[in-house]
Amino acid sequence: NNRRKMKVGIIGGGIIGTTIAATLQKTLNAGITTDGRSRRSAKISIIDDRRPHQTSLAGQGYLWSIHRRTEEDVTRSRDAKRAWRELLRPLGGETLLDDSQGSLLIASPDNGGDLTDLKRHYDFMSGLLDGVEWLDDVRSRNAFVRPGIGGIYCCEDVVCSPPSVIDFLKTACGPFDVETRTVRNLEDERGSYDLLFCCAGPWVSWLKDDVDVVPRRGVLLVTTGVTGNEGGWDGDYDERRSMTPLMEYGYGGQGVHLTLSRRDNRWLVGASREDDVGFLTEGIDLVEERLLCHARRFVDESVLGNVVERRVGFRPWLRSDDGSGTGEGFRIEKEGNLVMVYGFEGQGVIYAALAAQRAVDLALNYDI
Repeated sequence: NNRRKMKVGIIGGGIIGTTIAATLQKTLNAGITTDGRSRRSAKISIIDDRRPHQTSLAGQGYLWSIHRRTEEDVTRSRDAKRAWRELLRPLGGETLLDDSQGSLLIASPDNGGDLTDLKRHYDFMSGLLDGVEWLDDVRSRNAFVRPGIGGIYCCEDVVCSPPSVIDFLKTACGPFDVETRTVRNLEDERGSYDLLFCCAGPWVSWLKDDVDVVPRRGVLLVTTGVTGNEGGWDGDYDERRSMTPLMEYGYGGQGVHLTLSRRDNRWLVGASREDDVGFLTEGIDLVEERLLCHARRFVDESVLGNVVERRVGFRPWLRSDDGSGTGEGFRIEKEGNLVMVYGFEGQGVIYAALAAQRAVDLALNYDI
């Protein structure tokens, strides 16, 4: 009980960094280590440079299993959703996870091959997930999609608002000290803290020089959209049933695939996945034009409305030897008092609670 308060630094104030802070605080509040010692209290500082391209804000907040390609990935994604509920429920925040709408995985409207592949995917998913349904026309679940587009509906998938989750965790588990600055030297930071977590993309391969990581730029557009029956579709308006969030199965041209959902009376339209752009925000006009052009293949232009905000994020893509990627949703590495935690290819949101849980468990083996 007389040991001094531990200094903990967390580099990166997005969904993963904030969830680690909340999980660590919750764990320390439990008070006792596995060998019966009283656990040290901690001063937790979140270090974030507040650049405009905060990846957590550029995601749809899909906590989904329907688009996974292997049984292992499906199991991991369901574990991830369970970890979110275990974290949020005792804090009174489980309502941040919206499980009332489900998910839609749709085929391209002009590619028969995509539809054939999607039906195979439906056969695969039917044996793994509950409440999976094939739809010849997905307008029964999202009334704004053009007629004749088929897809898969899954009732067990969840969506959230990453900014709302971040704000909630800071309030429910904080206060945390927030340092607004850019980290220049990770080794210097290690010497300043008893325990240091790093969740910032630019440092993703710091512990391993041979890790081949490519930052892929993703863009999410916030548009005015329409409400009610202004989009020209028939039938009674039921927002929960008629606005099911969706994702395109596969990719269109130029690395674009459609994700579409509504939040706070705005449409969220994404996503563009661009290679070899570094951590740059130039050229977004062209990306916006490309995204909207692709989206119009699926929904009427009047549905999208006008763009009112652009959100740009950078998603680490870990390439394997054959260049195909690892399929992993997240990775954790530890060296001394440093724990590296990062999510791959936009999956930080779904895996944040599971990654934080495992990272904190790993860190607790370091003498605290």
